[in-house]
Amino acid sequence: MERDHFSAELPIEVHHDLNRIRFCLEDASGVDHTTRVTLGGLRGGRYRVLREGKEVAVRGIADGKESVVQLPVCAGDKAARIEIIRA
Repeated sequence: MERDHFSAELPIEVHHDLNRIRFCLEDASGVDHTTRVTLGGLRGGRYRVLREGKEVAVRGIADGKESVVQLPVCAGDKAARIEIIRA
């Protein structure tokens, strides 16, 4: 993660088959912005990225490759729920 951080109080959840990852993102800057998250180590395929249940990106990832996703972050976010789901 480029600019912000994972919530210290809430767990990062990784489904056993890596088809779903959930975590909460906390704002570290105090202003609205986007942060970059690098996805890697996932099986090849298309992945939906959701913030608070709303799709913010769809990425194709090749086996063994990384993909960068830009996530919108609102000033003061204490626990923005992020989900990465294999489509």
